[in-house]
Amino acid sequence: MSHTTAAKTIAVFIIIASVFRVGADVIVNNLNQPTEDYFGPIGSDSNTNDFLIGQEFTLPAGPNPFQLKEITLLLNAVSGGANITVSVWTAGSDNNPSNEIAVVSSQNVANAGEVNFVPTTNIFIPPGIYYVVAAPATPADSGRVGWAYATSTNWSGSGALNNLADTIPGDWENYSITNLPQQMSVQATAVPALITISQLGTNKTLAWSSDLNGYVVDGSTNLRSPAWLAITNAPLTVATTNTLTKSWTAPTQIFRLRQSLVAEDLEQPHSGWDGPIGTNNNSTDFLLAQQFTLPAGNYSLNKLTLALIPAGGSGNVTVSIWSVGPGNNPASKLAAVSSQLVPTAGNVDFVPPAPIALPSGTYYAVASPTSSADNGKIGWYYTISTAWTGFGTLSNNASTYSSVWANAPISSGPYQMSILVAPAKP
Repeated sequence: MSHTTAAKTIAVFIIIASVFRVGADVIVNNLNQPTEDYFGPIGSDSNTNDFLIGQEFTLPAGPNPFQLKEITLLLNAVSGGANITVSVWTAGSDNNPSNEIAVVSSQNVANAGEVNFVPTTNIFIPPGIYYVVAAPATPADSGRVGWAYATSTNWSGSGALNNLADTIPGDWENYSITNLPQQMSVQATAVPALITISQLGTNKTLAWSSDLNGYVVDGSTNLRSPAWLAITNAPLTVATTNTLTKSWTAPTQIFRLRQSLVAEDLEQPHSGWDGPIGTNNNSTDFLLAQQFTLPAGNYSLNKLTLALIPAGGSGNVTVSIWSVGPGNNPASKLAAVSSQLVPTAGNVDFVPPAPIALPSGTYYAVASPTSSADNGKIGWYYTISTAWTGFGTLSNNASTYSSVWANAPISSGPYQMSILVAPAKP
């Protein structure tokens, strides 16, 4: 597009980082498969009450989050029918539903057939594996609705259909999809990384969705062979839109959005903290570590932020990046990020003096006392939630509590941090 003023013509090109789609994409759909029978009724069987049923699915990989549009289940009323609530849960390390991250909606089921659950609020979730969980909306709805399962493991859509699970034993237990999956469809749309632009005088305003967590704006003046430079002005967020206003004087300006947030779970509630780093009843100078994975590509680490708390007075903490070795434990230190004094509880930024080159793969961020005088002074917050935002992944955490590295699955509660990188520029 172009903007014309009395003095000059400004050519503005808008770069879209993902394909924009009108309407919702079918992620998975097996509603057209033959029905074997109905499982349930949800909420009651001969062994326990108020049990839940879950069906696993995978959102396709990509840099952008998805907006959930609709979930449809094939349900059957029992004893007059009832209200059913559908929610979306994360999948833990044991491949069971782990944490409810969003309630989709509740619907009354009065007959046998397909029931649509449309979100009452915008639900954005990153690529990955999730469960759709069906439960009675109230105790009065227990044991009055069944969920159909198919004779086939076939489905259509851009994602994948995986295991199913239930809480009939008293807690979550998953079963292979070959045991016949529950029948449902999931529709969602990838949130497009789209920049819009407006101009008032010499000032131009860029705008993009604030749901695109961890994106940065690049600019260039040459479309044929662009030399991209990061635009470091901080955007303002109004409602669901980020805006950035600046005066650019070059006759041609090109802009693009580029993902920078690998993973962040700082917004999750604190459940406790581990440490204090450096001493406990069994050993001294122990370390804490949180694992993260970078997808395909090459990156420069720009900043790590950890949620830390003084536990024995102010102390200095050093954060470093380690490789992953046998047993999925930290193996060797690749680079020190930086050291910071932690005087109060909160998020602490660790910025390397120069960007740290990291190719795709799995790493640990390791926190340790900066000196022996800092032993036993600082703890690292963890959360029971396994939800995060970003285009990478969080996984195991690890410590040297027992004098050697030992890791624990993410379902035990990841440490809270964020990782910002600069992806290699095309």
